[in-house]
Amino acid sequence: MREPDPRKREEISVKMQRIFLEEVPSIINYTAITGTAHRPTLHGFVIGPGHTSWACMDRMWLAK
Repeated sequence: MREPDPRKREEISVKMQRIFLEEVPSIINYTAITGTAHRPTLHGFVIGPGHTSWACMDRMWLAK
């Protein structure tokens, strides 16, 4: 950021990118794709973002 010469700055940038790609460990963030099935009489069930939003059972009820 402080290098005034554009060519030198580009050289530094390429070197930084190479270091990043070669030396930083990769982290794989894997999330399984799942489906949800429920009865038509179940009301108040909302699929929200995240993995724990289904646990809000105080808002659900079964209709007869």
